[in-house]
Amino acid sequence: MKRLLVILSISTLLFTGCKRGGENRIIGQYHLVQVYADPGDGNGYFTEVDSDKTLTFYADGRVMCNGNMCVPTLSTDNPTSGVYSSDDLLIMSDDCSSTLRFQSFGDEIILEYTCIERCDHKYVRE
Repeated sequence: MKRLLVILSISTLLFTGCKRGGENRIIGQYHLVQVYADPGDGNGYFTEVDSDKTLTFYADGRVMCNGNMCVPTLSTDNPTSGVYSSDDLLIMSDDCSSTLRFQSFGDEIILEYTCIERCDHKYVRE
């Protein structure tokens, strides 16, 4: 009986004491490769773009962009930075008038902008 209690206690610690994954999987640099455009009828799609715009996520919670991450533009003339939450999938920046939402799919990050019609930007890990 004592042995069973020890085994149950150890099993409980193993399953509840560790955070699954343990690391932040979005850390790294991403390059803008596609933008989503919707003509207003719900039939939008991603199209390839030629841009040098990058997003870099750091382990300490910072995110930096070599362009303006606050607006859906391809240019790299106005660098911006902020902090992110990988749990809430949010980017907060003093440079932006609102909080940005993002999605993470393996080596892809999609920034969701507040537009009348959907206008997301897709970044791929470099």
